Amino acid sequence: MIASKHYTEADFQRCNPSCSMQDMNQGTINRLDKATDIAGFKFRLTSAARTIEHEKSKGRAGTSSHISNNFGSRAIDIATPDSRTRFKVMQGLIGAGFNRIGVNLVSNFFHADDSVNHDQDVLFTY
Repeated sequence: MIASKHYTEADFQRCNPSCSMQDMNQGTINRLDKATDIAGFKFRLTSAARTIEHEKSKGRAGTSSHISNNFGSRAIDIATPDSRTRFKVMQGLIGAGFNRIGVNLVSNFFHADDSVNHDQDVLFTY
């Protein structure tokens, strides 16, 4: 049973697409909890686990770390509506050990994952 110190099933069901915390990797959830502790506030999750079918329906390759497989999804997207929130979230993510962070300033969110199958130690934009 995947569990979190700060987040509930409702937080994941509000994601787009809606998912379950049970579709996540426990290690990723542990990092999310640590990042939350460092930032000092609960994050608003906008996306987490996804199916391959969802990814492909959006024209993507289906290899995203959001994909929930036997080990669970290893990615989350977090709303960052203003500069202070962005700073605190970034501080929390790096402090918690996320080493793959994407920044989308058009839609105001950060992507964070701890995938072992993708390039490491990167900060990317899209």
